[in-house]
Amino acid sequence: MQIQKVLRVALSGWIALLASCSQEPPTQAEDTAPVYVSEAAALTSPDVGAALAEKGLLKPAEALQMAQLGTDIAYEIFATPAVPGASDRIVFAVVAWPGAAAPTAGVVRWSKDNWATQNDIPGKPVQVLGRAAVVFDVGTFAAGTQIRAAFKLVTPTAEVWLNNGNKDWLATVLAPAALQGVGSLEAKQDGWLRKLPGDLVFTAHPLSVTVETWPEVPNVQVILHWKVGGGPVVDTPMAVDAIHFGGYGINTRWLGAIPAAQLMPGSKLTFWVEAKSPKNTLWDSLNGKNYQGSIATPPKVGWAQVGHSAFSKGWVMPDGSYKAGYAFQTGLDNPFASVPSSYWPPPKPAVELYVPGLTDQNSALSAAAGGFVRVEVVSPFFSGKPNGAWHTYKLDFLDKGGNNWRFDWNVRQHGSPLSSPNGVAWVDDGTYAYKFRISTDNGATWSWLGTAPWPAAGDNLSLTWKNLTIAPQLTVSGKTALPTIKSGKSATQKVELVNTSNDTFAVSACSVDPPVGPLGLAMKGCPSAGKITMLAPGKRITVTLTFKPKKAGAYAATLKVNLAAQTNPAVKGTFAVAFAATAK
Repeated sequence: MQIQKVLRVALSGWIALLASCSQEPPTQAEDTAPVYVSEAAALTSPDVGAALAEKGLLKPAEALQMAQLGTDIAYEIFATPAVPGASDRIVFAVVAWPGAAAPTAGVVRWSKDNWATQNDIPGKPVQVLGRAAVVFDVGTFAAGTQIRAAFKLVTPTAEVWLNNGNKDWLATVLAPAALQGVGSLEAKQDGWLRKLPGDLVFTAHPLSVTVETWPEVPNVQVILHWKVGGGPVVDTPMAVDAIHFGGYGINTRWLGAIPAAQLMPGSKLTFWVEAKSPKNTLWDSLNGKNYQGSIATPPKVGWAQVGHSAFSKGWVMPDGSYKAGYAFQTGLDNPFASVPSSYWPPPKPAVELYVPGLTDQNSALSAAAGGFVRVEVVSPFFSGKPNGAWHTYKLDFLDKGGNNWRFDWNVRQHGSPLSSPNGVAWVDDGTYAYKFRISTDNGATWSWLGTAPWPAAGDNLSLTWKNLTIAPQLTVSGKTALPTIKSGKSATQKVELVNTSNDTFAVSACSVDPPVGPLGLAMKGCPSAGKITMLAPGKRITVTLTFKPKKAGAYAATLKVNLAAQTNPAVKGTFAVAFAATAK
């Protein structure tokens, strides 16, 4: 099980943030090991397989055979084994995207005779790496059987059917057969392709190895054999990364990893691959010479600067092509203001940097998205309060400019002025200190960027955040104006303020302006001083108007109710109702 856990962590790039050995830390108090905040990462087959094995729902061998079949609405469909054989247990897993309705139950409807007959099997709701999922155990079948499946998910608000656009989700059980080939091997370190022999292998980054076998046959095992220097050979089982792969769609791609902690500088890494089926065994070992690379420390950042990326409708590139979108510009306002807008895309704080031997190589661009260079912003912004704990957030790769790479911080979602900032649920209005940091060794050491040019770093930069709020609304039931009466007489009338929204409001105060006079208001449903009451959907505040004028004239009073929605922090403020009466 530990092998599965190490494999999943290494392959997905979800490496725990280490306590940083900083050359220039922020100039305000900071956690020594800040929490890493990020957008939800895409799941891979090894991710899901290993997570289900840790929960005891799959055996380790079944976890290695997990494959992603595709996406349906807002759910990802996985199955094991990727290529089922006779007597192999077929298990499906349906995993919700972040933000999708979380299934609380589910049923798989399957048929092995093209829907002449069908069977329903309930699933098991689980959490897979922080996402809601349902797992279905369909059973075992003879070779030659094709299983057609559709999934019904039960969510708190609806039932959803997933049937692959009426094509069904398929699993075809195959008879044992011999492998005909293994190859197309690639080695990468956080996206940076390492052509071996020839290229260096760097410390601090796991080496992920992919290899393809063909054709697709059941019960294949692929093993990555590797050693560092004169050390022992380590045998790492490889997991299915993709099926129906290659130019003819008959290959299976496998994924394995050599942990970063085992890559010692000054040593030589040697590895090869073994692919075994029940019928034969094949090798990818460079004709017996094996793949080899010298291990060295990663290249350091040579230069960096802060700037901003701003949106343009279009500009001409050096090669004469026309480009629209965000473009890097030097200089960054301090403080940088993030203002709500539904219209023009806002600028973003950005970093431009140069790493010799990396950013100047077009062939290394995949390392930008792969995370070989980590560029992060560090700020209490991601705790939601100006004096909160400092956390970090990963910047997105923007583009390549000359020999440099650019990264930017997408602070606010464009076109959604009421949405929370990226990376955190809610941020209070205020000014937040922040600083950028850069690492090429997966966070073992950091270089900092602030108000001063590289490499001095300087003081913290600052960001002024402003939320856009919407005043809450209640529905007024009843008349807010009393009939005209004679002075010396009295009248009463009731009015209800009803919560017709789908949210619960916290009522913190009710007040009347003016507080005393001939037109008085008595409220039922408002909190006492210093208290808060909850106004659920359909609930109401009852207002009783009393009018006792001593002389003729027009009278008015305003009731103000302070409300805050419980599920949408942007909806808060005062709801006011004006009442009127006339005496003659």
